[in-house]
Amino acid sequence: MKNKQITIGLVVGALLLGGFALQRYFSDPTKDSSSLNIHGPTSSPTSIPTKTPTSTANPVGKKVIDVPFTSQAPYAKWDALHQEMCEEGTLVMAHAWVSNISLTPAYAEQEIQKLAKWGTDNFGTYIDTSAAQTAQMGQKVYGLRTRLIQKPTVQQIKDEIDLGNIVIMGMTGRTLGNPNYTPPGPLYHMLLIKGYDATGFITNDDGTRNGNSYHYSYSTIMSSAHDWSGTAEDLATNPAVAFVVSK
Repeated sequence: MKNKQITIGLVVGALLLGGFALQRYFSDPTKDSSSLNIHGPTSSPTSIPTKTPTSTANPVGKKVIDVPFTSQAPYAKWDALHQEMCEEGTLVMAHAWVSNISLTPAYAEQEIQKLAKWGTDNFGTYIDTSAAQTAQMGQKVYGLRTRLIQKPTVQQIKDEIDLGNIVIMGMTGRTLGNPNYTPPGPLYHMLLIKGYDATGFITNDDGTRNGNSYHYSYSTIMSSAHDWSGTAEDLATNPAVAFVVSK
């Protein structure tokens, strides 16, 4: 009997000591209760990904409109007439672009001759026309939709290109520095701007057979941009005037 009492006492003591230990563990604030899974399996918290802001700006900073090209001398005949056909050449290209016409030398020559005659009949000459006169010729002969921009800025020209329009503008040709021109280059010149990139404008320059997608820096174009007012003497001081052609 005595041994049985001793055994019962030991069991009771063990139970009491175990309960005391458990009580100490759960009540001890230094213990990390998170290490105990007393509610069964738990799922890991769902992480919410951080959204990276997206920019609407074009990361490349370039746009070029596909405009057919011709030089102002489609057969490379740089006679007295064709040396003066830069304005007419830009209109032939603009018309081909609007009307989805593929330019051949034969077609371009035919159209240049037609425009030269129209200029002579309506302006009294085919030599040197202002932005307004050239736009008028494009309206009358081809029905082009045109709009003038007085003193255009780089951003205004880029904005027009972003809208899908092309821009035509008169220049002091000798300050363009194009090595393809016969020296010293034309006093007055007109070219078509169809695109831009990070450093400048992309043009169809009909003053040379190498003028398809010819690149000029922004500073070269903007410093050379001057409109024709009737005489070469004041050309370099005339403000720039561009005209926009829209489809």
